[in-house]
Amino acid sequence: MSKCPHCKKEINYLKFERDVKQWGNINVDEDGNLEYLTDQPYDEITNYFCPSCDTAIECDPEEFLKRKIITSHDFKYPETLRLDFDVPIGISSYGFEKEEALKQFNTEYPGANANVYYSFETLLKCNKLGKKINNILIKSLRKYRITKEVMILDWRDELELEIHNIDQDKFEDSVIQEINFKLKELLGE
Repeated sequence: MSKCPHCKKEINYLKFERDVKQWGNINVDEDGNLEYLTDQPYDEITNYFCPSCDTAIECDPEEFLKRKIITSHDFKYPETLRLDFDVPIGISSYGFEKEEALKQFNTEYPGANANVYYSFETLLKCNKLGKKINNILIKSLRKYRITKEVMILDWRDELELEIHNIDQDKFEDSVIQEINFKLKELLGE
């Protein structure tokens, strides 16, 4: 599911507004009726909006709604691979089994605001899949590990992960496609 870049809520559709401009000529035909003759294709301007906060989102709607799990990757430092995700993989329900318990926690500790932007169903799903997701990442990246050092998975937030002790010189971009495929399969996307 996609996430609004403004209000951060999960959305599975976009609102749109379309303006159409068309050029041509108008004249009276043989029967005395108006006849519209277009000699150029029309221009279409479409704006997309978040259905939750109504803020404009500049995007290609297909890419936005059918995003890859890993949207970008780079080496932040020579031995630190940074991955940006399009779905909230680095989140959990913090061990809460019921939504009411998480809401009570957020009420008692308002500064925490523990994952308030995601549905509780998504939090539980990510919580249950967390170990499988980490295993996919570790198995796929194991061959790029530096010597015998341990890889360290450092979740910066729900959408960003830094993986330490990766050999940048041996790293191949094709592994990102492999991980994307495995994660999409696991997440049912």
